Formats: sequence, C-alpha cells, structure tokens
Amino acid sequence: MHKKGFTVIEMLVIVLIIAVLAAVALPIYNNAVAQSRFSTLIPSAKALKDAQERIFLSSSKYSDTFDNLDLSIAGTVVQDKLVSGDEVFALENSTGDSSAKNTIVATHAKLPNINLVMYLAHSPNFSEDIHCEALSSDEKANHLCQLQNENMIGTRDGYNVYLVSGSGEGKLNSWPKQGECQNFAQHQGCSRHTNEDGSYYESYWKNGNYFEQYFDKDGNKYYATQMVSADGTKVEAWFEDGNRVKQTQTYSDGRVATWEYAPDGTKTAFEAVDKDGNLLQKADYNDNGTYDNYYWYENGNLKQQNTYDENGVQTGTTTYWSNDPGKVQFYNTYENGEYVAQTKYWPDGSVRGYYEGNLENSTFGVEYNQDGSIRISEEYSSPGVADKTYFYNPDGTWVSKPNLDPSAGEFSGSSTDESTWVYGTYTTDSNGNINRSDGVVIPGSNSYPNLCTAHPEQPQCAG
Repeated sequence: MHKKGFTVIEMLVIVLIIAVLAAVALPIYNNAVAQSRFSTLIPSAKALKDAQERIFLSSSKYSDTFDNLDLSIAGTVVQDKLVSGDEVFALENSTGDSSAKNTIVATHAKLPNINLVMYLAHSPNFSEDIHCEALSSDEKANHLCQLQNENMIGTRDGYNVYLVSGSGEGKLNSWPKQGECQNFAQHQGCSRHTNEDGSYYESYWKNGNYFEQYFDKDGNKYYATQMVSADGTKVEAWFEDGNRVKQTQTYSDGRVATWEYAPDGTKTAFEAVDKDGNLLQKADYNDNGTYDNYYWYENGNLKQQNTYDENGVQTGTTTYWSNDPGKVQFYNTYENGEYVAQTKYWPDGSVRGYYEGNLENSTFGVEYNQDGSIRISEEYSSPGVADKTYFYNPDGTWVSKPNLDPSAGEFSGSSTDESTWVYGTYTTDSNGNINRSDGVVIPGSNSYPNLCTAHPEQPQCAG
C-alpha cells in the first residue's frame, strides 16, 4: 500500500496562500484593533463632557480641574490629567475662545500621534464637534482618522484635523500662539469673539490694562488697541501683511500722537496734535529710521527744530520767536552730538549774540545791538567762569566791570567798585571784528554762522 503526501511544490503553494491571507488579514486586524481603541475613548470623553455640562448648568462656567467634576470614570489624576489604564484625558482650551477649559482631549497609549478632541456645548468655536487629530507626518495616524471620516477640515499645531461628527464650522488656528493670551495664568478675561465671516477679535486684561486684537478670517492681525487704566491713554495700531504700519496714542486731555512705519518696522513719520487738531510736534526720519528733523509748535507756529545727521546724531537746534512766527531767535550748533556754540538773532535776522563752549561751560560770549553795534562781551579765565563783562557804548568806548564773587558774599551783577573798572576804546573793521585798545580782537558778527546758509527758507533770507 502506497502512502501519498504533499509534494514540495504543493507545500510552497500552501505557504504562499497562507502568507497572502496573512498580508491581507493582518492590516485589517490591526485597523480593527486601532478602531476599537479609538472608539473606547469616545464614551469616556462623553462622560467627562456630561460632567462639565452639569457644572456649567449650576455655575455658568466650566471647571478647570477634575476636582469639581462628578466622575464616573475610574482613574487617577496625574499632573492635571486623568489616567485610566492606557487612556489619558485632559481638560483643555483647544479653541482659544476664553480661559475656560472648553474641550475634552483624549489619547491612548497604543495610538501614538492621535488625539480625540470633543468640544463642549458652550464652546463658541466648534460647539458639540468631535475631531480626530493626527500628526501630519504620521501616515498610520492619518489613516486611522480617515477611517472615522475622510473629511479633513484643516490643521492645528502640526496635526491634520478630521471631522468625526458635528458641523465642522469654526476656526482651527491656535489662538494662544496668534494672540497675546499665551499664558492664561498671567492674563484675565481672555476671550475670543468670532464673526460669521470667520474674522475674530481677542480681548483680555493684563497688568490692569485692557487689550483687543482684530484678525481677518485667515488669521492675519489688522488692528489692535490698548486702554491704559491708570491715566486713560488709548493706544491703537494698524497692520498690513503682519507688519505694523501705523500707531496712535490718544491721551486723556485729547492730545493724539501718530507714528508711521515702513514694512521693515522702521519709523517713517511722527506727528502730535492737541484736542483741536493743532500741531504740537512732528518728526521726519531717514531710511535708517532715525531722526532727520524734529519740530515743536506753539500756538500753531513753529517754535523749535532739531536737526540730525544720517546716524541720528544731533547737529543743530533752531528756536523761533514766539511773537514773530518764522523768524529765528537762536541757533545751537552741535559737534558729535555735543553743544559747541549758540548764535542769537534779532527778528530781522541780524546777529544778536554768539557764545562758544557748551551750555554749562562757555568759553566766549558777545552780544550785539539790533543795528549791529557791539553791546556786551565776556572774558573767561576758565570754561564757564566769566571774570569780566565788557559793556560797549555807541561812541566807541567800553568799560570792563569784574564779576562779583558769590563765594565772598557778593551778589547781583558785576562789581560796583568803580576803582576796579577798566576803561578803553575800540574800532570795528570791515569784517565786523572788534579791535579793543587792550589788544583783544572780538570776532565780528560776519564771522559767525550765517543764518541764511543754515536756514535759507527763512523770511529774512528772501532775495
């Protein structure tokens, strides 16, 4: 009797069939297991949601912790998360609508890179929705979410978001990263208000000040405002393509300051007006965002102008007569940002005085009458210390009156002891230089910085 078995070829065919069946069945099995694990998250998350809704009915707000919830899930709270076997649940704010914990986020230890997000009934964004979130780079995680619903409604924080149930109407951009409420523990009353077209604004309190920020439907900020509670100041800013282009500051007395900016953030203009719109200050800027000129106004007339070089270093200050608009009163000269000289002018543009040194330590000073004749000059033994003041007469004579010594109890003007006075005569050359009989030469007004060179736009320089 002959026993008949399988040939080698038959054995190979059987093994191949088993391998094919395993290759087909194993993914199906794995998907079924993953589906089962994901599905078990939903009832537990629903139980937590119901507990939150009961809290809301009694207090009109959701709980931020598990301590206040009537839990029907066996588990342990660890670092603000409820751990139940392989399942972990968290109370979070996934919508960014307020500081309330208005979502339940569930994960499973054996479903990496997947979140189940269940939105509460009173969440103003995605109310009552259930989402499956899968890490964008994880194909298996995305496949599992697609098995729930292939409708991917967007992305959030690097995760693809699929709609499991609900309307899917809301905004997925992560608000805490877009706005200023990045740490709810530091701010009060953080809330988001979403419009029908998808645009929205955020409001919150910080350090006693109230803030609002407005975004279009694509999440681009276009306007922001701040109210400073201490003094009632209101700050407003406008944005284009994410860049601030304009900012205003309105003070409690009605004054308004306005700044304008280039796309790279550098300042291009500044202006300040009073409550009636009268100009108080303004500034011009160079391409570096530093001052070219800075202007002050009084009663609507230009009162002072500072000039700067390309590096923003001050080069001059021009002050104008208040009672004679447009006429220069004095001009300060600066070198390397340091004051070095001042020229005073009469309203008709003629030189009234010239001083060298700096504001605290002058080294030379002279003043003229309006007709150009000399009136006073000072002699310094050291910077800032005028030992003698010379008074000049129209007849070509002068008298030097030594200054009083405050340290010796002498005050008010120069010495009254005529025995200490020095008399002399002077002549004036064609350049306006003063040649005194004691050999001292005082540079004349023609030697000083010419008004019309520095300010050719002035009325007295016409022609």
